[in-house]
Amino acid sequence: MHHRAIAANIEPHGRRLEAWALPLILLVAFAFLYLSLFCLPCTPIFRAGDENIFLLNATRMLDGQVMYRDFFELTAPGITSLDLGLFKIFGPRDWISSASLVAVELGLTCLILALSRRVLSGGFIILPAALFLTCVFGFMLDDTHHWYSTLAELGAVMMIIEKRTRARLMVAGALCGLASFFTQTQGALAALGIVLFLWWEGRAAGRSRLEIIEPEGYLFVPFVATVIATNAYFVWKAGLDPFLQCTVTFVLKYYFAGRESNSIYALLYEFAQVAHWHALPSLGIFLFVHALPLVYVWFWMWHRHADLAPELDARLILLCIVGLFVFAGVALAPTTYRVSTVTPLGLILFAYLVSEGKMLQRAVTVALWIVVAVAAVFQPLHAQSQQSWPLDLPRGRMVLDSTYYEEFQWLSQRTIPGEFLFTAAGLEVLYPLALRDPAEVPYVETTDYTRPERVCNVVESLEANRVRFVLWDPAFDAKTELHSREIPAGRLRGYLRRAYRAVKTFLGGDYRPEGDHLGPLRDYLHSHYHLAKRFPGSLEVWERN
Repeated sequence: MHHRAIAANIEPHGRRLEAWALPLILLVAFAFLYLSLFCLPCTPIFRAGDENIFLLNATRMLDGQVMYRDFFELTAPGITSLDLGLFKIFGPRDWISSASLVAVELGLTCLILALSRRVLSGGFIILPAALFLTCVFGFMLDDTHHWYSTLAELGAVMMIIEKRTRARLMVAGALCGLASFFTQTQGALAALGIVLFLWWEGRAAGRSRLEIIEPEGYLFVPFVATVIATNAYFVWKAGLDPFLQCTVTFVLKYYFAGRESNSIYALLYEFAQVAHWHALPSLGIFLFVHALPLVYVWFWMWHRHADLAPELDARLILLCIVGLFVFAGVALAPTTYRVSTVTPLGLILFAYLVSEGKMLQRAVTVALWIVVAVAAVFQPLHAQSQQSWPLDLPRGRMVLDSTYYEEFQWLSQRTIPGEFLFTAAGLEVLYPLALRDPAEVPYVETTDYTRPERVCNVVESLEANRVRFVLWDPAFDAKTELHSREIPAGRLRGYLRRAYRAVKTFLGGDYRPEGDHLGPLRDYLHSHYHLAKRFPGSLEVWERN
């Protein structure tokens, strides 16, 4: 009876809360996002994330180049198309990615609140969105394509969580197709999750096989149509074979060769960076984000003994199945920022299970809200108070920390906008300095992720364009893998070293570089360039002789 009462009261609780609290929640969320991404009053804070790749891609398209034909990109064209559209409206400015990130996160916050309102009641409606903003997104400030695919996936779930009419299923299928326009695997997995839910619901209702297949068709046809429509232009301009070679063949054959960020090794590398006392907040977020997928196991174990109202039961099952499927899309390369982007549905289930707890419900709820409050204050305060320096760059004024200030200042004084510069490492300088990449790829690696033909293209481009500067990492000249790290000694880390080595051995032995194809580039660099500047850390600038 308890669950049936909750099901009956979900909508009234949600409406009362929404009437007075939703505008305030969105205002607080906007303030949190703005203060985390902009230095007051309105200067964007530089971030060295994947967004710099997509901004660079958009500038290349703005110059008339064709993605997948004139330059390499393995992701779907959605986020590059979005950046290109914003460039055509506002011009390629420094604040565009930060403003886009504020907008997409506000959209995600609204959808998380809307979904929470369908299964939670009272103050628990706010908890998933609050955890998402402060404990997940607040530490992953990167305008990556995953956020946009998650936004479309949540929209698809929102369309069918209450009713599964033909029109709603068709819109949900189109939104899953739109999610694939940003991340090719995620939209398809979300659609598969919805298909499995429809099958479960049909079986539970005793429907015939034809009655089960029919609603799945209403979902599948718009999904396929949207995928074709959104990618047709790029297939037409680049050709079907180059498009599939980049977005399908390369991903299947070589994507996981980049072990530090594109394989299960990512867990080891990231853990090695946060496993010490002075990084406890990051360690806590790391553990929370990577443990959150266990909520799906927790839910199924709890669900076996639960007595739920049919409507509430269907909503929770939908969240669980789709959430599990979208998590599967990042499970083979579980970097924290990838796992973070697929947490919303898991956070809603987590909040529901906490709300149903018997013994420690109050204590756990209070602890979670304390964490949210601390993170909500700490993140903006840290962004506004950390030592940083403003710098006027060709794309606009930006605030940089000490890691990048010297590098950007030195290069801005020696380059002019539109000049070619190749970044074997440190590609984040290209967009802010309005520099051009002469090659098909924006950076290289010492693994099969960088194919031999791409290396040859880099050498040919350096020669044909007489490129003056090359950014280089000296570890590319070493005999061992650039990022084959060990956990340093220390009180907390000492006992972890043996476990780390054991797992590393199990996953691949000593992890020597596989498929290092940079030989021709090394030879060309050392014969045609000389070392001009070495920055603190591992970045070098080589200048043509």
